[in-house]
Amino acid sequence: MANNAVGWFEIPVVDINRAIRFYESVLGMKIERHQFGPLDMAWFPGDQANELGRVEKAGGKILMPKTQISEEYGFMTLLLDTEGNRIALHSRK
Repeated sequence: MANNAVGWFEIPVVDINRAIRFYESVLGMKIERHQFGPLDMAWFPGDQANELGRVEKAGGKILMPKTQISEEYGFMTLLLDTEGNRIALHSRK
C-alpha cells in the first residue's frame, strides 16, 4: 500500500457509473465498487499514477495546469470531474 497522508476521502456523485468511468479513464486504473447496506461506494487503488492528458477526453476540465509547488513537494493540478467536483491531484514528478 502507498504511503499517503490521506487514507480516506469522499467525492460526492450524482451518477456513480459516470464518475467511475471518468476516474478509471483519467487515472488509468480499475476502481473497485462496493455496496455497504444503502451505501454504494467506489474505491481507488492506492498505488497508481495519474495522467492529466486523459482528463478532457474523459469529460472533465483542467482548471489549473500542472504547476510546481516546490522542489521538495512536487506538483499539483486542479480539475473539474464529470460530477462538477473540483479535485486537486498531486505528483512528485
